Amino acid sequence: MGDAAHAPLPYVGMGAIQAIEDSYVLAQCLKKHNAVAEPAFQEFYQRRSARTKKFVDLATTLGKLYHVENPMLAWARDRLLTFVLGSKASFDVIKKEVLEDCPVDYRDFL
Repeated sequence: MGDAAHAPLPYVGMGAIQAIEDSYVLAQCLKKHNAVAEPAFQEFYQRRSARTKKFVDLATTLGKLYHVENPMLAWARDRLLTFVLGSKASFDVIKKEVLEDCPVDYRDFL
């Protein structure tokens, strides 16, 4: 589950969230398929692969960006990240990707 299943680099901070999502979706799949592993895992993979790939790819990109050695590129990165992460557009993208596209509906737990 989470980092153990998807192996992202540690630059997105989504490992625990991915583990919760994985567990939730896997439980749904096992319930739907009466605990028969093969079809449950096939559905789990279909439902989770696109979302988890986004976070793995993002972590890889951020890892490369964070470890830029050229001082000019590092300076530009720092200015760009400060601007981008402080923008409303950035918040809206994060909100959509992390919250709205999340397969776990928090209202199930209220």
